[in-house]
Amino acid sequence: FISNMSVVIADRNNSPIARQAAGLQLKNCLTVKDVTLKKECQHRWAKLEEETRMAVRERLISTLGTENIHPSCAAQCLAYIAVAELFPGTQSSSEMTSLEDLISELCDVVVQPANEHRKEAALETIAYICQEIHVLILVNSYTSILNSILFCMEDSKSTARIRLAAARALLSSLECIYPTFDTEEGRDAIMQVVCDGTQSSSVEESVIWLQILVKIGSCYYHHLENYMESAIVPITLKAMASTDSDIALQGMEFWCSVAEIEFNLASGAYDPAHVVPSSFYAEKALPKLVPLLMSALVGWQDDPNDIDDFDDWTPFNGACSCLMLLAQCCSNTVATYVTPKIIYYTTRSDWRYRNAALWTIGSILEELKPKKAFSKISPFMANIWELIHDKTSAKVRYAAQVLMGRIFEFCPALIPSDLRKLIKGLLVHLEDDDHRVAAAASKTLSLLVREIFKLTSEKVNTTLLIEN
Repeated sequence: FISNMSVVIADRNNSPIARQAAGLQLKNCLTVKDVTLKKECQHRWAKLEEETRMAVRERLISTLGTENIHPSCAAQCLAYIAVAELFPGTQSSSEMTSLEDLISELCDVVVQPANEHRKEAALETIAYICQEIHVLILVNSYTSILNSILFCMEDSKSTARIRLAAARALLSSLECIYPTFDTEEGRDAIMQVVCDGTQSSSVEESVIWLQILVKIGSCYYHHLENYMESAIVPITLKAMASTDSDIALQGMEFWCSVAEIEFNLASGAYDPAHVVPSSFYAEKALPKLVPLLMSALVGWQDDPNDIDDFDDWTPFNGACSCLMLLAQCCSNTVATYVTPKIIYYTTRSDWRYRNAALWTIGSILEELKPKKAFSKISPFMANIWELIHDKTSAKVRYAAQVLMGRIFEFCPALIPSDLRKLIKGLLVHLEDDDHRVAAAASKTLSLLVREIFKLTSEKVNTTLLIEN
């Protein structure tokens, strides 16, 4: 059956629908989501005669670039075959040689004269193989993979489609080409290509290259020093300021990743045997990052009353997450750069600034130590209370309610002493015209009651201890 399906998909005289159906049937014979069933698929493949397996593989290679669908079924099937070839008991003289031969053949397609679609499909296959097979198994092929990708980026004849496919292949293969990052020459070559790629006039290309930069930051943090100030910081700051949401999100994602790494380094979360020193990139970049992120909170808002758009992953939510992670990583310094802008933002007539100020405070509050939170936020309590009653924007009222609840939860020392006035003011908003604001007010009240109960219980217990 497998052999027959490979014949159907390889025959260009068959209809695109028939070829696609054959490709899907073949793929289902090679892999499934269930781990146990997947092993059975691989076992069935391993039991086929070597001659049959080689014939199927060659038919699929010949199919590359001839399909009318994307992603390529042939490319996916070749990747699953590469995995199955490693299955114990496969009837072959050398499974590793079989895999290396397949990758070598694909790389030859990429670098030798061939039509655009065939090169693109070969790169797609390489990407799938890198996703499916452990990096240590691919270590003997990383040079061929990287050279074929770089060839596409440097070849003046490469079309936009080929460059995009090469970028996707690099994104998938970044972990398996790790030996290249161990040499300065190798790092320089890759970083030059990546940094140049991020400046592409094509949004789609730029996003892919920024994704590569994000992954490099995550996988090769310890190798970033020579490129950070001269290239990476300017590139990511420019991306964060972009009016394209996908580009802006990648810029933020890079700094989210760096902040997480540096927080984990500081907290000892990593295996001591693999710990590298922190370079404090996030803290050094804070003076530039915070203003950009707060500007993003202002710029990426549309409807003053559309609270539902908080459910979407937008640059607004990305900026909030980035501020939170930066606060987690740099809790001693982040408020220094945030607070000067808060008063200015909360008093602006444009509702977007007021909303941005509230979400900025809310994003960093949990990560601040209680004493610092009290000293930094107490000057804004009157402004926050005033914004709970904002008449121009349901978003602002909602944000103010959410923030007030977080203040009660994470910094109860800021709970006003006049509880009667506080509770009365919150109760009013249970009847807010926007049901989401009313729901937020209800939660804020419940948090207030919980914290008051805690504080009262602590005082009672202290009194009893003193009396006893």
